[in-house]
Amino acid sequence: MGRKILMLEYDQDDRYLTQESMTEIGRGVHIDFVRNSEEFWAYLHGRYRDKSSYPSLILLSQKAAPQSALSILKELKSSSHYSYIPVIVLGNISYPDITRDYYAAGASSFIQKPATNKATQSKIANFIDYWFDTVELE
Repeated sequence: MGRKILMLEYDQDDRYLTQESMTEIGRGVHIDFVRNSEEFWAYLHGRYRDKSSYPSLILLSQKAAPQSALSILKELKSSSHYSYIPVIVLGNISYPDITRDYYAAGASSFIQKPATNKATQSKIANFIDYWFDTVELE
């Protein structure tokens, strides 16, 4: 599999900031972006025959559409093909009930999106350190 992330993010600015932060950090992690749930499923199903091309982990925007992030998460975790891939939900809003729903559905983490560019880069660096240097993904 390698060091690959699939990120479902509808917001072009958030995709740009994430890519720029990943490039600046320079840790050799590749990120593929999709903009909506339809592109998300097409991406995963297109790699079905070669599981080595699956992402190491998935970043899922809380504002996914047309299928909701919670629905996508439940479907991923109920699939024998994808259930082992860690899914991190990224949200603009975090309330205990919402966060609990994501964890109950199988999210590995819920991360509130940072408000500034500097905070974004710091959070992404910490994220990469944890998921690619600390955790065993494969």
